[in-house]
Amino acid sequence: WNTYDFDAEPVKIAFLKYCIRVMEFFQPDYLAVAIEASAVLDEAPERYAKYLALQQFVYTALKGMKRYRHVPLIVSVSATSFMADEYGIAFKEDEMPLGKRERQLQGFRDLVPYVDIVGLSFYPHYGKYNASQLPASIFDDMLALIEASGKPFAVTESGYIAETFDIVGFPFTSSAAKQNRYLKWLLYEIEKSSSPVEFLINFHLRDNDYSWERLRDNAPPGSLFIEFYKYFRDIGTFDGDGNPRPSARTWKTTLDLPLRRPVSPR
Repeated sequence: WNTYDFDAEPVKIAFLKYCIRVMEFFQPDYLAVAIEASAVLDEAPERYAKYLALQQFVYTALKGMKRYRHVPLIVSVSATSFMADEYGIAFKEDEMPLGKRERQLQGFRDLVPYVDIVGLSFYPHYGKYNASQLPASIFDDMLALIEASGKPFAVTESGYIAETFDIVGFPFTSSAAKQNRYLKWLLYEIEKSSSPVEFLINFHLRDNDYSWERLRDNAPPGSLFIEFYKYFRDIGTFDGDGNPRPSARTWKTTLDLPLRRPVSPR
């Protein structure tokens, strides 16, 4: 199997059958068939077209089956790839070289016909500002791109750190108040978007301090993965001991609001 590429016929058939088994077993409301697919454009751009061929095959086949066509298909992308500063420089350092961000934008447009819902994987502290700044423009390009696509979207995973730490010497300065400010801002921006919003998921309900410590204690010395995982360690709306943060209240009060359905024009 490791000699086959994404668009190989055996891969297409096997992955389609896998999706069918998943839907038969779980009876899901949504099916995410790929997570952060945009990463292929950074790691191996030449394989992205082959991935798209696989995505097109699976999407077309499932939508052609009466038993499964009602299940919305989602592919998530790294939302940070669509963020740029006031000079047009990409937030993600690995996408700063000339042409890389443009490739991400075109890759998104090429993907849109083969999804029902755009999924956003959104961690704004994973970028050149770390957690030092949260520029007012971070949502503008991203939401404009989605609205132009005509597709609904979902925040399939998101989070913002509530504590201060460093990763291989680079400081990430944050607080529970800063995390709460980010969550309020995110909720405000997606509510005012003209595109329908399906759902929002915060990646952790509670910080995973203790599981991170177990990983650290059992990892080889100097493991960079342990350092990298700090990005996600302190993004819970509850801290590691289970105490609610201000963001937990923001989440709960927003969830308690009445659901407003769009009014169809007469």
